[in-house]
Amino acid sequence: MPETELDKEPQDADAIPQNVIYVDSELDYFGIYRSYPETTATIPDEEVPISDICVGPSLPSAPLSGNPYSVFGTVLSNARSFVQNLFTPFSNASEYRLISWFYRRDSKSLADLDDLVQNVLLAGDFQLEDLEGFSTVRIMRQMDEHRGARAAFREEDGWIESSVKIPLPAEGFCVPESEVATLEIDGIFHRDMLDVITSVFESPASNNFHYSPHKLHRQQFPRSASPEHLRSKLYDSDAFIREYESVTQAEHKRRQSSPPTSEDPDVPIGIASIMCWSDSTHLSSFGDKSAWPVYMYLGNQSKYERGKPSAFAAHHIAYILKVKCFFTVD
Repeated sequence: MPETELDKEPQDADAIPQNVIYVDSELDYFGIYRSYPETTATIPDEEVPISDICVGPSLPSAPLSGNPYSVFGTVLSNARSFVQNLFTPFSNASEYRLISWFYRRDSKSLADLDDLVQNVLLAGDFQLEDLEGFSTVRIMRQMDEHRGARAAFREEDGWIESSVKIPLPAEGFCVPESEVATLEIDGIFHRDMLDVITSVFESPASNNFHYSPHKLHRQQFPRSASPEHLRSKLYDSDAFIREYESVTQAEHKRRQSSPPTSEDPDVPIGIASIMCWSDSTHLSSFGDKSAWPVYMYLGNQSKYERGKPSAFAAHHIAYILKVKCFFTVD
């Protein structure tokens, strides 16, 4: 493969590289080639079967690379406990159906009365004796004190509960930053991002990850002096390439100041590209309680593989509850 040197001056082996020497691959059928900042042993997506990047009824199913239920941690490890707590915070199905019907609409109609009879009183799991000693006040208190979120976000699964302080504006007043009134929000569940990244890179899915970037070019025909620069994935983006070159130069400088010994591991440089999103999620079948999950993707993974639900490529790193604001008007 021919080498393309981006620097006009010859590179000294011990000098800090100001520009990186790229190695070009061969042209494919479409005249597209890649420029790597080093000689790469493998290209993860060079020969990928169609079943690895899409799902369809007429396509062969690729075997799962791991246990898909592992993303739920220990929550599903005890099925019996899960079934017993199916109607939590209610004691039984009868209480759940009755309260669910009560919260379904603000105002009741004749249709709601029919719904009460057909879907609550005549339901197969509704038992009148379950309502002995029923107290609406008790049920409301149980709902307010329910720790369902804490039961789902277990410490052994890496979840951490924290609080954050939000500075509050005071219109018409100027105070030092240290004296600004704050609103403390409890119940913020999150995971250590480094732990999540480490777990993903140790999983079988990482076998197909791209750790070093490449530039994507298309050679015009007939051959021209300036090929067209293509961009299609995160690991061939300018940002990924700049970060890789920056880390490469920093590592080269570190090795100059502290020469490696025979005991130092000789490992290639890899970049972890993080992509985070968040959107609203409705938490229950009644009421308006919602949370904003923050989930992370690894840009080292092909966008086609990330798009497959069976790849479980989204990794939850936080859940943010909706803040209730109270205003008073004089």
